[in-house]
Amino acid sequence: MDSIGLKIGATKEDLSPWYKVDRAHLRKLGFPSGLLLHYGSSLYALLRTVYSEHDWVPWKFAILPQNVASEPEIVERALRYVEKERQMKGPEEWYQVSLPVLRELGVAQIFAKVGGLSAILKNYRPSIFWDDDRFIGIRISGERALGSYLRKLWPSPSIVHNYEIGEGLRVTYYLPHLRLAFEYQGARLYNLAQKDGKASLTVLEDPSKVAAASLHQIRIIFVPFWWDRTLESLVATIIEQGLSADDSKELEGLALPIGSAGLPIARTVTVNFSTSRKIVTISKE
Repeated sequence: MDSIGLKIGATKEDLSPWYKVDRAHLRKLGFPSGLLLHYGSSLYALLRTVYSEHDWVPWKFAILPQNVASEPEIVERALRYVEKERQMKGPEEWYQVSLPVLRELGVAQIFAKVGGLSAILKNYRPSIFWDDDRFIGIRISGERALGSYLRKLWPSPSIVHNYEIGEGLRVTYYLPHLRLAFEYQGARLYNLAQKDGKASLTVLEDPSKVAAASLHQIRIIFVPFWWDRTLESLVATIIEQGLSADDSKELEGLALPIGSAGLPIARTVTVNFSTSRKIVTISKE
């Protein structure tokens, strides 16, 4: 390893040149391919073993090492790295971190593989209510996020948007093959403008829609605005509320990202407001 390192300018005092080489370059330098295969074709894993005293930073490699984004400690380390480099004084400063900034810091690939900045912060900084509309470059509503996840879970069968389940009664999404409906509820439904300081909210189930759905043997799941917009919590909610044991088997077998407890969407929460009427925190009751 030391002899190959010298060819790329690496020394025991400065191992940073290893970050810039790829496998093709190593082959040209006569690096034994069998050695790399022994470490799962991962230069990162090999270097961590050979130079174990060195603090290797995975996102500094020319090609992001395989599977590092699935390691919670690496994701947490990347978050702390950004917080330190940006000299953040509070969580709200994350809203000003754009994709170009993440690319410049080298962590954009890691964050993208775990669902993006918003999803990561919801999983790794769960005590904060993260408002997707405040992130730079993120403008996806809860309704669109719900539809996107449903199509990811069931890509083949048709999913009907704005489905009429009764006269003048519509639900956000309907899955005919499962007779399962979803109603996304925006914050306006909960009259937050009329609440001060702190408010306790419980999922509002429209009795008219529940009755209409029942009449047609349709199960309906109400998704409130405080849903954290992660796939894990949606799947847990579907299994808990909407599907029979047989129907839910396919969901339980999904390979979901590491780092989330996969808890159902809370039925009741406490919302705290700032003086400017912005939601500061949402906590489960």
